[in-house]
Amino acid sequence: MLLLPIVAYAIKLLLSKAIVAKLKNLRYDCWMDIRLLETERLYLRNFKISDFAAVHEYASLESFSQYQIWGPNSEQDTLEFLQDRISAALQEPRVVYDMAIVLKATDQLIGGALIELESSNSKVACLGYAMNPKFQNQGYTTEIAQ
Repeated sequence: MLLLPIVAYAIKLLLSKAIVAKLKNLRYDCWMDIRLLETERLYLRNFKISDFAAVHEYASLESFSQYQIWGPNSEQDTLEFLQDRISAALQEPRVVYDMAIVLKATDQLIGGALIELESSNSKVACLGYAMNPKFQNQGYTTEIAQ
């Protein structure tokens, strides 16, 4: 097993920057779809640009964001949010886990869950949720937190 990381490192050194960039994009495509956590009815995965419509549906509501430090979101705000979340998901070490909450039965994005570590070696984190009002009061955030 030790040989595999050494071979991977040697190959990385031989590749040009352009090829490395293409491999990172491939990594991104695969990484965004990985289910990071699953419950009976839900799963968490990284946000993707294709989540724009589902996120903007709730993030643009004034009633939804009235007690937040952000919002209501313009289309540009929602796009920047998704770009920031994708960038944070690709950071190493990763300290921000802002993930899409998705219904297993329909693969529909219904909100987001955040776990943000104070630092890469911290055991202290902030926990937060944003749930589309259409899906509130159904126990989804409790299910994710457990």
